[in-house]
Amino acid sequence: MYNNLFLTVTNETLKQYTKNTFLNKFLNKFDFDEILWSLTTKVISIILISILFFIITESGRKIINHLFKKYQYKLNESNSDNKIDNSKIMIQRRNKTIYTLTQNAFHYLVIFFWLYSILSIIGIPVGTLIAGAGIFSLAIGLGAQGFVGDIVSGFFILFEHQIDVGEHVIINSTNGIVDAIGLRTTQIRSSNGTLNFIPNRNITTISNLSRGNISTLVNIRIMPDSPIKEIEDIMNQVNEQKKEPMPM
Repeated sequence: MYNNLFLTVTNETLKQYTKNTFLNKFLNKFDFDEILWSLTTKVISIILISILFFIITESGRKIINHLFKKYQYKLNESNSDNKIDNSKIMIQRRNKTIYTLTQNAFHYLVIFFWLYSILSIIGIPVGTLIAGAGIFSLAIGLGAQGFVGDIVSGFFILFEHQIDVGEHVIINSTNGIVDAIGLRTTQIRSSNGTLNFIPNRNITTISNLSRGNISTLVNIRIMPDSPIKEIEDIMNQVNEQKKEPMPM
């Protein structure tokens, strides 16, 4: 009698999810209200943290644009006299290069902290996961070799001041104007408008056509009895007529 009473009371305290008693006992081990509350809290936290990082991203971009455009405006004002100054031109190109690099670095930094925050909210210990992943960490390391190679190569390209945005270069076999220099890739705009993305680790040869004077060999056929002095005067006159100022 007592056993039957105990079973009756126990069964009444269980939530009846199904008609199967064993399945009901298994499901009653979980607090679905707590699970739903935790899930809702995490989803709301992820949405709020995403909105926060979106605001940080937009604010950071506006600040970077304002600072560099303000400095670029001052450089343009200093060149308003239309006099060619190679040092000022180099400073303008360097400013554009640092601008694109800063934007690139800020973008990667925000993405890193956003992902780290999301994983932390979910409850994944990022540091412990990376440290104890074993083969998984090794696979990530091997896959990141190219990424690290791009960053290292890009650092030396910038540190050695090999190219700047706006310069005419030949990288490997790609001929064009430097459109942007990033942590991973360098963008070259060809004469036909094509935008070429070159991973920094694949850059083996850089020919910068915007640094210093460029010599051009022109073959002129003349008769043996032609007046050399007159020909030299004509060549000098044509050079003065065709000579163009250095582009800004």
